[in-house]
Amino acid sequence: MGSEHYGYYALLTVIIGFLIPLTSMGLGAGFIYLLANRRYLMEHAVHSQLLVASAIGVANAVFLLAAWFFEFPKALFSQMTASEWTLLAVCSFCQTISYFAGRMWTGLSEFRKLNAIELFGSLSSPISLLTFYYLTGNADRNYILYALLFHSVSLLAANGWFVKGIQWIPAWNAGFVREALQYGIKSWFGDMALRANLRLDQLILGSVSTISSLGIYSAAVKLSELIWYIPDATGPVLYNKIASTPAGEQQLHMLGRVHRLLFSACTAVSLAWAALVVWVLIPFVLGPEFHLAIWPFLLLMPGTVLLISTKVLTKLYSAGGNVHWTSQITIAGSLIAALLYLIFIPAKGIIGAAVASSIGYFAMCVVCWLYAIRHYQLHPAHYFVAQWSDLRWLGDQMKKTFSRS
Repeated sequence: MGSEHYGYYALLTVIIGFLIPLTSMGLGAGFIYLLANRRYLMEHAVHSQLLVASAIGVANAVFLLAAWFFEFPKALFSQMTASEWTLLAVCSFCQTISYFAGRMWTGLSEFRKLNAIELFGSLSSPISLLTFYYLTGNADRNYILYALLFHSVSLLAANGWFVKGIQWIPAWNAGFVREALQYGIKSWFGDMALRANLRLDQLILGSVSTISSLGIYSAAVKLSELIWYIPDATGPVLYNKIASTPAGEQQLHMLGRVHRLLFSACTAVSLAWAALVVWVLIPFVLGPEFHLAIWPFLLLMPGTVLLISTKVLTKLYSAGGNVHWTSQITIAGSLIAALLYLIFIPAKGIIGAAVASSIGYFAMCVVCWLYAIRHYQLHPAHYFVAQWSDLRWLGDQMKKTFSRS
């Protein structure tokens, strides 16, 4: 694609990825919480979720229309035609529905469906980019919009394939939506702060630097965040387990075991992954145009690994009904990161963005552990190195899983 076209693609995906949770007002988290706790049965909830998703999808298209009209951000919308905006609006609508469908699968503990859809989405994105690149050529950037549209529609179709097999009551459930909003609004500020911490660096970089620089930095971010696939795949399962387990020692024992295993495994994987990226993927796969991504990638890795601890600990807070703690933690870390972005990015570009991001992740982890020590009397020294008993337990769980399948 080249760094300039990848920067354009990254800007499109960042804007859609930021817009959907912004307009959802935390309803996605509320839906997960109510379904995971069995407060509402699936058949009484699905219809309302789909209606809410459709309404927010339309709202997102309207927001993008306003952004296009006012040309904000200028790097994206100043040269975009009405037909291109229409393609982007359809993408945002489809991805909004898929976003809420993913929350439904998570709340219902339908992890096989969720994993199948996420795997399909992970494959359809690069495949569609390559396909439209070779079909239409790269004389202009429209092949990126075509690929994004194909990815968005196919992801929606994959969710629809599973939804069609569900039997539900076609009635509006005001109580379900109201309770979801009451819970979700407490997590919404924190969720938006976390997304700001994860993506504000790219938005600021895109506004003060070139699209090519954004493409190089976005590639570094994407490569560093691939190690989150392990905790992100485990997170929904852990959340539902904690939500359905009585508060006390049993919850903390489960959390400690999962935290030690995940952090130890991800640390080992990250070292091997860093060597592969620096010595093979960037020089020989991405090519010389992305050579400058090496240092931002290496600077991002320490904070990226530390954020895994935050991802695990906040499941305890949110699943236990203390989602406001999660919000406070993410807001604190994101405020620090945002301040550093404004200082470092204009001065140091992609290097400054990487340093600020990594420090922001570290700050969030520190604040998260301060909450754990204060409210649960946890000792950090016991939570970072896997024990033999953890490995034996993991082996037993894997045997049970394979024996059932």
